[in-house]
Amino acid sequence: MDNLTVITGDMLADSDGLLAPKSNVITAFLVSSGSMKKVEIDADDFLAGAYKHLNCRTIAMIEIELPNGKYVDIVVDDEVLLTSGPKLITYCERYNQPIVGDFLVVCCDDEGVTISAPNDFKESMIVSAKDIYNHN
Repeated sequence: MDNLTVITGDMLADSDGLLAPKSNVITAFLVSSGSMKKVEIDADDFLAGAYKHLNCRTIAMIEIELPNGKYVDIVVDDEVLLTSGPKLITYCERYNQPIVGDFLVVCCDDEGVTISAPNDFKESMIVSAKDIYNHN
């Protein structure tokens, strides 16, 4: 019993039995009218997490190049224009259309799988201006 290893719910054992933290969490940035904050989304159910954070039922993804040549993916509410009330309008230097509503910033790997946004991401890397539009 001296070699007993306890594996907790937040750890995984690899083929050699070495422990490592689970990497099933995607770190995204939620950009809203007031601020930008980091949020964690379960990688095994990213779609449900995106719906929850954006308070929506359908999403679209937009790829935007950062000034450093890397890319991020913007997750938006695909039906935001069909709802009433004030809307965040975001203008991005590297995207030719305004983004309407709150949005998430994530990345995709080479296989198209959604992964965490870069740790050093700053809102100023893509946002050139924000405004609120009140649509009734």
